[in-house]
Amino acid sequence: MKNKIDLEEKIIDTVRELSKTLRFFDRKSQDSSGVTLNQCYMLDLIRENKIMPLSELHERLGIDKSTTTRLIEPLLKRGLLEKMKSQQDKRASYVVITKTGEEVFHTARNRSFIAIRKVLEEIPQEKHMQVVESVDLLLEAFNTIYKRPTEAV
Repeated sequence: MKNKIDLEEKIIDTVRELSKTLRFFDRKSQDSSGVTLNQCYMLDLIRENKIMPLSELHERLGIDKSTTTRLIEPLLKRGLLEKMKSQQDKRASYVVITKTGEEVFHTARNRSFIAIRKVLEEIPQEKHMQVVESVDLLLEAFNTIYKRPTEAV
């Protein structure tokens, strides 16, 4: 029984540390590009879909509507996204990524790749796929238990 509790504590501690580290990484990446990881992900999602209904955006991102609004407002103000009203339903709004938004997205994404390469340099090469597989396995288990919808992207 003690070993099981130790394992559970270790997993909780590891997930907590990973979460704190990712928040720190998010702040550092924002310092250099001006967009957070979540905002970068939002730009990518909108870029891939060409046009995105605001009503669908929070679901696709897996976050609350209020968080979506908080993330999107600075992107609209900076001209990285543009909001438009639906011609058919005046209550519905859509967002599209601008040329500037595409440029910022690509810059932020390239900086993320550089950062990830630096992280990978700290892990033995033969363990790279093991890291990916372990994180994927943990995510799959959490998503199965907590019924988080899979992303349709």
